[in-house]
Amino acid sequence: INSNYLGYYTSITLMLSIHFMLYSKHKSSKILLAVTSILISIASTIARSRGPILAFAVGYALYIWYHLAVVKDKKLIRLLFLIIIVRIVMDVILNIMVGWLYIESFMDSAGGLVQEINDGAGEGSFAIRLRMYLAAIELTRQRPWFGWGIDNILKQMLDMSGQLKGRCHNEVLQKFATIGIPATLSYLSAIGIIFVRFIKSIKSQLPLLIGAFFSALIYFGSAQFGVSTPAVAPFFFVLMGVVYASTFN
Repeated sequence: INSNYLGYYTSITLMLSIHFMLYSKHKSSKILLAVTSILISIASTIARSRGPILAFAVGYALYIWYHLAVVKDKKLIRLLFLIIIVRIVMDVILNIMVGWLYIESFMDSAGGLVQEINDGAGEGSFAIRLRMYLAAIELTRQRPWFGWGIDNILKQMLDMSGQLKGRCHNEVLQKFATIGIPATLSYLSAIGIIFVRFIKSIKSQLPLLIGAFFSALIYFGSAQFGVSTPAVAPFFFVLMGVVYASTFN
């Protein structure tokens, strides 16, 4: 079982849960959403999927910036900082309970990356990702226009990187190697247009849509550190559809 999938789910749902909790007008709903946010945070830490955690951290920082620059509600801003403090404390407690396995895993992966750079024989997720990234770049160089195709890319990645999973753990590089540069640039252009249109109208958007935007942003970020899976990606596209539709109001 790949725990990264759970990490990707949490990258979408945690932001939505926190956002709805902040903007709910009913005390019972706030309590329920607070409990939900805590449970999702625990699941995120237990999954030990670093990409979604990193993407959430960056997205949450932008979310705080939005409230500082646009909303300017001091009560909400204090709650946002309180939430991140609670999350950090929970992460520390959970790591202590499991014997700091998460920290040790991170340090082992960092050491493997250094070894991979030095002699090409590193182990751990960072080193493996570096090999996959370089393999995807080379495959894109070989077939830049149309890529290798969805079925062929798995074997090509295996042959070039030596990794059985056959995925480069970066959505953009994966698409470059799979469908080619023109199609990937078209996809990225569509995503970029939606984000830019929404940002331009962000001051007039409803709170519900603000949550959808930041949730989609966080998932897109997490997909650059892992694999955008068919099991999770549809939720991202639904959110993007909602966000795009809101820019026509």
